[in-house]
Amino acid sequence: MSSRPLYQTGLLGPLAEQLIEAAGIGRGMRVVDVLGDAGVLTRHVAMAVGPSGSVVTVVVGDAAARALHQELQESRATAEVVVASPGALPYQQREFDVAVSLLRLTGSVGSVALREMERVAHHAAVIVTAARRPAPEDLLAGAWQDATGTVPPALQALPSPPPPQGWTSTTIGDVARFDSAQQLWMALCDHLGIRAPDAEAATVRRRFDERLAPFQGADGTLRIPIEVVLLRRDAE
Repeated sequence: MSSRPLYQTGLLGPLAEQLIEAAGIGRGMRVVDVLGDAGVLTRHVAMAVGPSGSVVTVVVGDAAARALHQELQESRATAEVVVASPGALPYQQREFDVAVSLLRLTGSVGSVALREMERVAHHAAVIVTAARRPAPEDLLAGAWQDATGTVPPALQALPSPPPPQGWTSTTIGDVARFDSAQQLWMALCDHLGIRAPDAEAATVRRRFDERLAPFQGADGTLRIPIEVVLLRRDAE
């Protein structure tokens, strides 16, 4: 059984709820989710806009589109999935009420995508990017570095795009919740598509458990504070 929903429930779901509230998304709105591969934000948006609204999710490849189609069908969420570059959205100016993205836009590609989101969204565009200090991915990356001397590409932190002129930047907090260190280990490895080499897996896991200790309760549950950066551009 896939552990991907564990990561979505423990971390992405609460962030998606905050993002939707900050964006002012409500019934009847037309929303585009840029790089919505994980599907969790798309599902939350679909619930927020209801049957009178509409959601389009932009992904960069056919494989991501097929996987997202399946996830949306299984969750009975209604959304259109479109394959396109986040830096060249195939939509007219102000075609949407809101453009959103969750923890996916980074670096120069993210900067271009922000401008595209601003162009196609009529009222506002909102994005949440990681500022992970600490967060589950950072803790696992540190454990991996300790045990192997290297960090998998999927765990290497990428810079968040700076807010363009006219956008505001604020820091918001949340708490990632997981039932156990084992559950978090499975959720992260599955979500990121990584696996420690067999010869070093036990050491990576032991180091990971050590780093999780400050966030673990007496019953083994984990509560890990996280910080994210909310970039928002309100309608002119």
